[in-house]
Amino acid sequence: MESSRSWSRCPCCGFRCYRVWDRRVKRVRDLGVSGRRTTLVWRRRRFWCGNCEERHLEDHDQFQGSLTRGFLTGWSKTQGRCRFGRWRAVMGWGGIGSWAW
Repeated sequence: MESSRSWSRCPCCGFRCYRVWDRRVKRVRDLGVSGRRTTLVWRRRRFWCGNCEERHLEDHDQFQGSLTRGFLTGWSKTQGRCRFGRWRAVMGWGGIGSWAW
């Protein structure tokens, strides 16, 4: 998947950036479908700012690291378990260390 928006705002100076420097692939874990793992492949664009000449990657408000918000909100912290199984096992799926919780 790739964003349809043609610009990104520079996090350094706030300038609207239209020039794409390159693209990078990021895999994002989502909730499973029919009991199968689901991974989204996101073609993240790296923009070049014409104002401050910095380069930055675009972000998405529904992704946190390598997980989607839907995957994260599927968890329930009741008695150290979640609806997907044990916490440590679930954190291992997304590459999250136990320090994050």
